[in-house]
Amino acid sequence: DLGWTGLSMHGQESKVGHFENRDAFVGIGAVEPDDFVWGMSGNAWGQRPDTAGSAGRNISGIEGRYFAVSLDGFGALGSLYSPIFTLNRSHLHFLLAGGAYPDGHATGCTCARLWAVDADGERGELIQTWTGPNSDTLTRQTFEIPEVYRNTQVQLEFADESAAHLGYLAVDDVYLSNDARPHGLWVL
Repeated sequence: DLGWTGLSMHGQESKVGHFENRDAFVGIGAVEPDDFVWGMSGNAWGQRPDTAGSAGRNISGIEGRYFAVSLDGFGALGSLYSPIFTLNRSHLHFLLAGGAYPDGHATGCTCARLWAVDADGERGELIQTWTGPNSDTLTRQTFEIPEVYRNTQVQLEFADESAAHLGYLAVDDVYLSNDARPHGLWVL
């Protein structure tokens, strides 16, 4: 499971990931279907989460020691997929850095996508997308989950489909909360 620790969470929060357990970073198809793990496709995300300075850029704003980054060489493309989880809180929070290339951009996207997932684990409706802030600084993203999507099974995809300038993504500290104010797991 790409980065789970035994952190105590406030009752109003549900962890999705913060990448502190580097040994458990696995590719899609390398695990049993019932395991709560992150997966990847393509060659952009490397073999495990990185530390500050190890990814070839000076990424700042990391919560903890490790984070996931798609800097496995410029031009490397691919996606990082969360485990399927339930939107059982009112807000989704995460940190995101990298290029601001939306879905459909001529050079390819550097974006996060939140997909609804059906009972068979297949992605369906695209609920929300985000781009990086066009910066090497991890910036807090907050999504107020519309009532219609509460208790929906979903999957987060962090997609690096661009080889353009800042054509990468970095992500950290993904969690659900009933608190609209982001504070990060490491502040608790």
